[in-house]
Amino acid sequence: MRRIDPEEERKRLARLLRRLWKLRRLSRREAKGKAGTSSVTRLVRAPAYLGSLAKSHHYSANDVAATVRIPQSFSFIENPEATLAALARFAHMIVRERNARVRVDHSECQHSDLCAESVLSAIALDAQRHFHVSFAGRLPSDPKQKAIVLTSGIPKQLGVTDYSLPDFHCFPLVRGGARTTTRARDSTPKEVRTTEVVKYVNSCLGRLQHRLTDPSAMQLGCLLCEVLDNAELHSPNGDWWIAAYLHHEPKSTQGDCHITIFNFGRSIYESLSDLPSGCSLRTSIETLVDRHAGLSLFSRREWEPEDLWTLYALQEGVSRLNPTGKGDRGNGTADLVEYFLKLGQLSTGAEKPRMALISGHTSIVFDGTYPITLKQWGVGRARRMVAFNASNDLNERPDSSAVRHLRKGFPGTVISLRFFLDIEHLHSVPNVKPTNAY
Repeated sequence: MRRIDPEEERKRLARLLRRLWKLRRLSRREAKGKAGTSSVTRLVRAPAYLGSLAKSHHYSANDVAATVRIPQSFSFIENPEATLAALARFAHMIVRERNARVRVDHSECQHSDLCAESVLSAIALDAQRHFHVSFAGRLPSDPKQKAIVLTSGIPKQLGVTDYSLPDFHCFPLVRGGARTTTRARDSTPKEVRTTEVVKYVNSCLGRLQHRLTDPSAMQLGCLLCEVLDNAELHSPNGDWWIAAYLHHEPKSTQGDCHITIFNFGRSIYESLSDLPSGCSLRTSIETLVDRHAGLSLFSRREWEPEDLWTLYALQEGVSRLNPTGKGDRGNGTADLVEYFLKLGQLSTGAEKPRMALISGHTSIVFDGTYPITLKQWGVGRARRMVAFNASNDLNERPDSSAVRHLRKGFPGTVISLRFFLDIEHLHSVPNVKPTNAY
């Protein structure tokens, strides 16, 4: 039997006690919400997208401790750079700084869209779940923006207020994802939410005494299913988020509608980069990239290869799950945008519906200026394409007002849809029909 050295045993017990006391102090700090864990530990525990956003933050002379200032225009469609900067600061304060309480200051915000508010809310919900962070804030001074934040923004999503207005018809922010069903006849979360969104769009149209035709409702459901399916594939845990609201004043013949779908995870470019070497789709993209490089079309921070890969992904039949490019997979996002562009016009033409796709470092904005059209693709084949230039040619550089490179990237993909419901325009839309006289 090995002889136990009393001095070694005393030292071992002392080391054990020191470790126990240290763990006890850390657990007490966490219980009191004082963020006792280090920044490194927080990064390990945080969802990966939060770490990516936090790393992209750069300090500014205007930064105030534990406060994120929402920019005047908080919108992925109108102002993606400043919007991403605010979200990066928000994530940085949660993940890399030791803030148990974060202040969100909307006081200077004069314009916000549902998408930016929803992403902010999703980050806050994850922060509460993983770090027990609490939040405070200031509302916008503008009455309309204040109403938008209260009815669909972070106070509503965190349960701070149950504020509602008759002018706002909301589809609350919900999180879904890939889940297995126990029985073949059970609907997946994707199918359930798709059905709910189609019903919601019909209820919005109902306020203007219209409804979708049955084939149109089915088409919308299929498009939403494909977009959510793509979101599940690009997210590490298969999660996605969806929200919507309609602002429609009583007796008005017009409404302002917003729908957003987003996921955190890999960008479109990162997912396409997984295409096997030598497959026809990857070869086509790389050939196009080489052509742009050879003609010196690329320019740093304006038009880069990542942007071309993302733009290519919007063309018919392009998907990493369709490496031959011969199937119809890959149409969903562009088709969904086109669907709402046709539905959501104003009869006066005073303002256009606008929709944005943000993925990685690429921003693409649709407003109908560059429509999706059929073009020859190879020998004896035609495909629906959109290149965002006058000739609708992917061999040429797109219009910088529609496709641009972002300094800060978004860890995932965002689809932001803003369109209108106008009773005069709806009379001319073939996929809707009136319910009764207005």
